[in-house]
Amino acid sequence: MSISYRYDSENKAIYATIEGKITFEEFQLTLAKITEVENFPPNSRILWDLRKMDFSIIDWDFSKELVNIREMNPKRANTRIAFVVDNDFGYGITEIHIFQSANKLSQEMQLFRDFDEGEEWLLA
Repeated sequence: MSISYRYDSENKAIYATIEGKITFEEFQLTLAKITEVENFPPNSRILWDLRKMDFSIIDWDFSKELVNIREMNPKRANTRIAFVVDNDFGYGITEIHIFQSANKLSQEMQLFRDFDEGEEWLLA
């Protein structure tokens, strides 16, 4: 599994891509880097490109744990997040994640099937 990201300083946005299966450890490490190590403003918008992600191990409990990890990083609490997926299974799993996040996080989140539409919403 691999998480890569880059910061677009002009748009004050982070573009992150997940390929393959995600682990709690890698997600937590990436979030820590984005929040603590990199020189990104803490409220930088982020577009998660999940089109190459393997959703096969993601279930309700796994998603809930990802929300808990994000909740432990309050510096990124008030930001806008776009998720981009390209299949029905990933769309459904990501909808569940957004639902679980809505009760615990103050982030504005939207789900898209088209990268350009997600980016347009993110940067609006």
